[in-house]
Amino acid sequence: MRDHTAADALRVVLYSHDSVGLGHIRRNLAIAEALAAGLPAHTGRPVSGLLVSGASDAAQFPLPDGWDWLLVPGIAKAAKKEEHATEAQGSHSDAQGSHHPVAEAPVPEPTPADSEAGGSLASAAAPTPASAPDSASVPDSASAPDSDSASALASAPEGAADCTYVARRLDVAPQRVLGVRSSVITGALLSFRPHLVIVDRHPFGADGELDEPLAAYRRAEPDGRIVLGLREVLDDPHTASAEWDAVGADRVAELYDELWVYGDRAVHDTVATGEIPAPLVPKTRFTGLLASDRQVRATADLPDDPFVVTMVGGGGDGVVLARAAATAPLPDGVQHLVVTGPQMPAPDRMAVHAAAVVSGSGARVVSRIPDGLDCIRAARAVIAMGGYNTVSEALSTDTPALVFPRVEPRTEQLIRARALGLCGALDWLLPCRLTPQTVGRWIAAAVADDSAVRARQTAARDGLDLDGLSRVVEFAAGLATPDTARVHPLRPRGLERAPEPTASRPTAASSASTASGSSNHAKSNEQAAPAGHASPTEQDGFGLEAAHVS
Repeated sequence: MRDHTAADALRVVLYSHDSVGLGHIRRNLAIAEALAAGLPAHTGRPVSGLLVSGASDAAQFPLPDGWDWLLVPGIAKAAKKEEHATEAQGSHSDAQGSHHPVAEAPVPEPTPADSEAGGSLASAAAPTPASAPDSASVPDSASAPDSDSASALASAPEGAADCTYVARRLDVAPQRVLGVRSSVITGALLSFRPHLVIVDRHPFGADGELDEPLAAYRRAEPDGRIVLGLREVLDDPHTASAEWDAVGADRVAELYDELWVYGDRAVHDTVATGEIPAPLVPKTRFTGLLASDRQVRATADLPDDPFVVTMVGGGGDGVVLARAAATAPLPDGVQHLVVTGPQMPAPDRMAVHAAAVVSGSGARVVSRIPDGLDCIRAARAVIAMGGYNTVSEALSTDTPALVFPRVEPRTEQLIRARALGLCGALDWLLPCRLTPQTVGRWIAAAVADDSAVRARQTAARDGLDLDGLSRVVEFAAGLATPDTARVHPLRPRGLERAPEPTASRPTAASSASTASGSSNHAKSNEQAAPAGHASPTEQDGFGLEAAHVS
């Protein structure tokens, strides 16, 4: 067996706090698989790595050769001053399940209310059509936060009196479980001595648990590199700015070598919207979406006949979407697989089963499937939430997608859905438009032999930068070798080349002009910023009038 701990091996640590679901760890696992496959060819050296996670189910995912899990005690998001709330621990268990394909949000309830907004803007840039306006009026949601949007970007600032997280299983105070996690991570960094540390989403971890580990690592390994990985949409500019203010953008800029935004800048530009504060812009690089080259880890037992699939994440609050989909009318000869998720309460799962039987739709209702990507590839269409991983997996296929984004407590999924809908890469509707008839009408259009929906979405996806995983490998190889610069800055705003208009590639920042559709887009994604702003489209991709967000 090859010795991956040999002195010549490149060592990598990937951290995710994983308080809810498996969204963060699924993204890091995709990165680990890409690094294991690609870094040796780029560097001529073997690769060994640790995936740090607080999700016990994560260890059931297979790992690349030379990699292992470092599992720390689990935590759960909790309301302030409710350190031992049993309800919080129960409702935020990491019940996504190791084999469930989706790690994103359950569907919101379709009742109108005002969206949350808070904090001051970090930038005067106006929100793009893909972002939620500051005073957006959006449907309410009674659902719990998803794995990517449950926690704010910022951990609690230093000295915060209240802990944001509680122990998921251990019967100890929040400070103690976070102390255990922090000590374990410190020991791992100092013993494993990675060349590269990639932190997902939270620069100082849950409630600052990475403060000491990263500081100790920097002292012990001054040549080591630390990267903050961010999804392509953080939130509306007000909220993102408030979160950066809480965590301290200057602190992040001082500690981190680079920020990698896992998105296509021509679709949604987190710099232009102000989601990335000014001190961090010079260190920001756009990778493209982590979509292409994702690995299928297991083969699912899927229907033999043509089928469509509905996924509702962990399912804790996914009964609304699951029930509507399970009762949707289907074209002749088409089956429907509804994946409720292992977190859906048993009474809700039974209600979905009963609704499918009573409606006579013939939908097959299951709690989980072995691999979501395998299922999406085989399906004739997919209906889902708008979380990062599910959307990225769908975009890597030619399977038509209908997204019902969650709209509270964050607008992340709404921003993502609108941006990709504007490009034509998927169809979307606000949750208040969710009915069995709406879903059924879209399914009929999507699975037709001459489906214009499939043709349009496939053509639009061909224009997206979906090669984020390969670019992460390139970036990592550059940072891990000593003969390259620590930082590859974005071109200053005043020197950016204006994007050339193209009829086939609308951007999230402008409906009149787009980023270049040439090969420069894929190779220079980190420098090609869209210009201008325009009002959002008022129609979704399949002709239904979407609720206007204004």
